[in-house]
Amino acid sequence: MIDIIPHIQYLVSRQDCVVLPGWGAFIASYMPARVSGGVLMPPARVVGFNPDVNHNDGVLATSVARRDSIGYDTASSAVSAAVARLRELYDVAGQLTVPRIGTFRRTAEGAMNFVPADFEDSIAGMIYRGLPSVEVGAEELVSDNDAVEAGRNVAALSGLRAFGRVAAAVALLLGLGITLSTPIAVDSNRMNYASVPAPRVSAAKPAVIPPVVSSEAKLFAVIPDSAASTAIVAPQAQSAAHQPKAVSAAADARFYLIVSSHASAAEAQRYIAQNSDENLATLVRDGRYRVYAATGSTFEAAKALTHNADFARRHPDAWVYSK
Repeated sequence: MIDIIPHIQYLVSRQDCVVLPGWGAFIASYMPARVSGGVLMPPARVVGFNPDVNHNDGVLATSVARRDSIGYDTASSAVSAAVARLRELYDVAGQLTVPRIGTFRRTAEGAMNFVPADFEDSIAGMIYRGLPSVEVGAEELVSDNDAVEAGRNVAALSGLRAFGRVAAAVALLLGLGITLSTPIAVDSNRMNYASVPAPRVSAAKPAVIPPVVSSEAKLFAVIPDSAASTAIVAPQAQSAAHQPKAVSAAADARFYLIVSSHASAAEAQRYIAQNSDENLATLVRDGRYRVYAATGSTFEAAKALTHNADFARRHPDAWVYSK
């Protein structure tokens, strides 16, 4: 269970009303300086208790939530449980002391009476703790002659003080007049209107504008030839030297140099379109669509293209298929 006594002490030392939800509120009142028994007492704060002010204003729960880093609802529930525990201790013992604040006592009639802590121990008056108490003594009797002489001295001293105040006022006025009447040269070129320097404008830099890309894209229409299992690719608008040519399988072709294998004709034709600068064709076998780049009647003849450096760089995984 959360100990709310430190929270109550902290709040009473800083606020005039600290509510214990469901029980009452500690009310701190200011007491000005006073004379008691020939002693001048410093100002103080006196704590009382009002059982009628018992609504939950959230101040105590907020203090608990802030110190323990918990949610307000959790802190409010913890405060209610802690106040209920204090009330239970009072009901059982008939007395409960809140250190440095005061003591609750049950009277013979069953009523609850609150007695505040002493001024020296009360935390409510901590702000005035350093102020001393001053003894006030009776004035001594003096003779008539002494009284007359003292009166003259007081009158003379008062006259000198009055003259001094007048002289000081005149000197002040003369000084102000001289100051206000003297012109002051102001160099507007050296005035600093702000401590932040003005930004410097650097030389203009040319803006780099990216080239406009035409939105008209060139498309390739791929039409498969089921009879020859080859792809006929619509020629791209380019020179004849770079137009792709389909590989023609020789009549005695038995070996095929495979560069790609696909599960559908569409995938194979897409691969051929992406490599339109090569002579590629499709071989349909065993449910697979294999793209080949060369054929031959022998294994070595079909593999001869792999010795080309450019081909080997583009198709390092090429392999020979035997029909």
